[in-house]
Amino acid sequence: MKKLFFSALILGLAFTTSCSSDDDSGRSCEDLSRDYLAAFEAYTNDTSVENCNAFRASLQAFIDNDCAGGQEATLQAQLDDLDCN
Repeated sequence: MKKLFFSALILGLAFTTSCSSDDDSGRSCEDLSRDYLAAFEAYTNDTSVENCNAFRASLQAFIDNDCAGGQEATLQAQLDDLDCN
């Protein structure tokens, strides 16, 4: 859980320093950050497989849309460590 909190903190910092995404999805980094934080909160409150998968998907979308502000490796490592099974 400590790693997840650290990941959320890193994401918050990344969000404040990097807010540009020019992908075709039309989703801004701000939107993706809100999705991530909501999924993180849900997963923190209930570590069900469903919430874990939602958290994983939101973090992956944040990384894939270049919203990580130079923290891609750190967030990818957190994603790789997240076991939803």
